[in-house]
Amino acid sequence: MTASSEDKPAPEPQRDPVPRQSPAPIRSERDALDAARRPDPASVAFTQLAPGVRVPSAALSLTFSRAGGPGGQNVNKTSTRAQLSADMGKLGLPRDVLARLADLAGSRATTDGRIVIASGVHRSQRLNADECQRRLAQLIQKARTRPKTRRATKPTAGSKRRRIEGKKRRGDLKRSRRRPSDD
Repeated sequence: MTASSEDKPAPEPQRDPVPRQSPAPIRSERDALDAARRPDPASVAFTQLAPGVRVPSAALSLTFSRAGGPGGQNVNKTSTRAQLSADMGKLGLPRDVLARLADLAGSRATTDGRIVIASGVHRSQRLNADECQRRLAQLIQKARTRPKTRRATKPTAGSKRRRIEGKKRRGDLKRSRRRPSDD
């Protein structure tokens, strides 16, 4: 006896092994833009650059070229210089951190919103690639720290008094060096 398709039970729908959490409530339009720029962590592969510094793998591109400098014949035939290019828009960082990152990057930041870091100090591709990633991680960590806001302070009464006394002493010294007047 053959089983017909009607007798078979319907297959259960496959479930996502990781339950998805609802996104945090959006407080303002700026938060909405920042949230839209950040990729969904469940659907993106990340590269761990350093402890606490993870970036989406799609934001990074690594190329190799021939490096200059010492190395004899080996330097002329192997591509060991690494060049890491990171798309700042895809890093998923808040707007203020991106602004500080662009400032810190200086000439390494391009006009199209990328940071280009090159290293040719080592004789192997792997070590040069690791060096580029280490430098990018340092930049990102430095950009994450908010600069302290400067609070204006008033000079104390004692410091004002000491400054004036010092000026008077200096003036008296200069006055004593003058040539006597012929009055």
